[in-house]
Amino acid sequence: MLPDGFPEEADVSGSGYVYYISTEDGSGQAVEPQDVSVYEALVADTYGGAEEINVEYDAITWENIEGISVPEYD
Repeated sequence: MLPDGFPEEADVSGSGYVYYISTEDGSGQAVEPQDVSVYEALVADTYGGAEEINVEYDAITWENIEGISVPEYD
């Protein structure tokens, strides 16, 4: 159960953000709020070497839809 109000004591950095990070086992155990610095360290540890990818999108037009080719149906 979450506490009432904002947990000021957990916001060590003063960012105004805290995170409730649950365990992988999904046990539903209550977790204590964590400062944004703990969350950022977790993200860096998990995705540290990842690079952002840019995906190109085409406008949804009849011409673009008709241009989609599905090999098994051609």
